[in-house]
Amino acid sequence: MRVKGIIMGAATGAVGLAMFATPAASASGPVDCDPNPGSTGSCGWINVEPDVVHRGDVVDVEARCLNAEAYPVSDVLLNFTPTAEPTHWSATVSRKARPGEHTATITCPENTYTTTFLVVR
Repeated sequence: MRVKGIIMGAATGAVGLAMFATPAASASGPVDCDPNPGSTGSCGWINVEPDVVHRGDVVDVEARCLNAEAYPVSDVLLNFTPTAEPTHWSATVSRKARPGEHTATITCPENTYTTTFLVVR
């Protein structure tokens, strides 16, 4: 009985640790940057708010590459315009956007970061 409890405890601990693992390059939101030797340290993030939109809506895009200059791109977001904050842009959802999932990306020297959002009509 004690051995079974130890094994269950270890499995639960492993699942708990996995929840705190470093996000993948495609994750949205700020990413901690711990560069490897020889790295430029240019990790980044991108996020679109709201993440459920209609054609013609104006959205807030937060995107940044640390230690590098880069700009967000998307197949259906138009007219990226910087706002007062250096990592924020406003953009308009194309009136020709098809309903469904779309992406916005920012390409840093070492990785490309992607987020998804949903156009509902």
